[in-house]
Amino acid sequence: METNEAAVSAADTPSGIQGHAVDLPSFLDLGYAGELKSALQEAMRPGGDLTINGAAVESITSPCIQVLLAAEKTLSGYGRSLNLIEAPPVLTSAFTDLGLNHIQGWSNTQ
Repeated sequence: METNEAAVSAADTPSGIQGHAVDLPSFLDLGYAGELKSALQEAMRPGGDLTINGAAVESITSPCIQVLLAAEKTLSGYGRSLNLIEAPPVLTSAFTDLGLNHIQGWSNTQ
């Protein structure tokens, strides 16, 4: 049985700066937005940059995109960054479909 939970861990960010990482689950929908918000808040609390691994994402809806945008805005307000890595086409096209192409400048590394 597959779980739909974000995994939070300490990790090296792509730039080598120590930070925290969140592995996104495969399905991110309205029902998951609150849990995603909690996972991101937990990961942001210790400080440093935040890396989000989107490799497992198969589906994402706008409420979860809004949560990701809010996390990025919060981090940038503290001079920190959100790094989106291994974003599959379904994730990048969700941003494009909403006119948020510029958001992919989050160090979207493969």
